Amino acid sequence: MKLLDIILAFICGEASAFLINDLISDLVGNNFFGVKTLRFVFLFLIPILSILFLWVADLIAKKFLFVLQLAKHILVGLLVVLVDLEIFTLLIGLFSVESGWFSGTAKAISFLVSVSTIKFFGNKYWAFEEKEKNNIGRQFTVFLIVTLVGLIIDVSSFLCLIKIIVPQLGLTSRVWIKISVIIAAIIAAAWNFLTYKFIVFKKQNASTLPEI
Repeated sequence: MKLLDIILAFICGEASAFLINDLISDLVGNNFFGVKTLRFVFLFLIPILSILFLWVADLIAKKFLFVLQLAKHILVGLLVVLVDLEIFTLLIGLFSVESGWFSGTAKAISFLVSVSTIKFFGNKYWAFEEKEKNNIGRQFTVFLIVTLVGLIIDVSSFLCLIKIIVPQLGLTSRVWIKISVIIAAIIAAAWNFLTYKFIVFKKQNASTLPEI
């Protein structure tokens, strides 16, 4: 495993730790017994687990390349979700509005910003190791189209969760909105991985298939 893989896995793991800690703060508050210690542990433990996760995927990838690609795609997705959620929270905070349709608009903006930067470059150069620089404009266009479909899936899932499904397990509306953002992102991520692998970056995938 390359040093760059370790560094990026650590960064993505930190993003995941921040997401979990943010949810813990909303669920039980910062003064609940042991929460501060637990949050501190997560900041160190989850990045390490992310590196181990990638290391195991790297071993399996010697026979099944897609496993390593999927692992990196998941890690990039964690970073994207953090950026997505932070932008979304910022927009909601700036306008002090949490109505369903405004939340949907804010979610669309945060999704587009996060995927057009981190998701494209993270998947192109790290997950699928696509080094081709020719026709990058065309590639980004195709990427954007399939990602926009992912946006529809993402926002539709999000709106269904907050407008049709009531908050579960006694969670507050604020916590349920954040959980809905994460669930919607996971659903869209499944679509994104398949389309990125077989449509956007298919040339790289074809050239790196293991011999049978």
